[in-house]
Amino acid sequence: MFNALPSSSAYRWTGYTDVQGNYVLPYIITGSFDSEELSIIQTAMKAIENNTCLRFKKRNGEKDFLDLQNERNQGCYTTVGRQSGKNVVMLEANAIATCVEHDIVVHELMHTLGLWHEHMRADRDKFIKVHYENIETAYYSQFEKVPPSEATTYNITYDYRSVMHYAKDAFGKSSSVVTMETLDPKFQIN
Repeated sequence: MFNALPSSSAYRWTGYTDVQGNYVLPYIITGSFDSEELSIIQTAMKAIENNTCLRFKKRNGEKDFLDLQNERNQGCYTTVGRQSGKNVVMLEANAIATCVEHDIVVHELMHTLGLWHEHMRADRDKFIKVHYENIETAYYSQFEKVPPSEATTYNITYDYRSVMHYAKDAFGKSSSVVTMETLDPKFQIN
């Protein structure tokens, strides 16, 4: 899973470190989440910590920080990388829709850490075919390639199973159409 900000990017979270040299991401939770949802968020953060040199810590006055929010009709989103000041991580959770599922929370946190979607890699056409004819026009931007000036793969091969890769029917005109076809058939999940 690598389609990330280049090491020279000003949007990397490099400003705060702990005594072990881990990068620290200060956060607050201003969204209203129940205890189960908070547990899912904490478990997602722990999963990232267990596999990286990143650590999530409650904000203690740091200028740049994550703000996990929950607002109706907002869905799931965040920016890629660190912005100056408050960095909103929107995780809508209510009786109608929820983003507070482990893989979705990890996905959104990985965006704010600096990872783009895997299927937006500049070299993705060697690995998948995007079927624009099956995609709602309003969602074409979800399939734009990120130019090499804004992302690098760090020479890591394409990861069909990445948490940063959308499903084969993402943003399809119907649930029965394929929007992304893998060029290696063994990775096309039914």
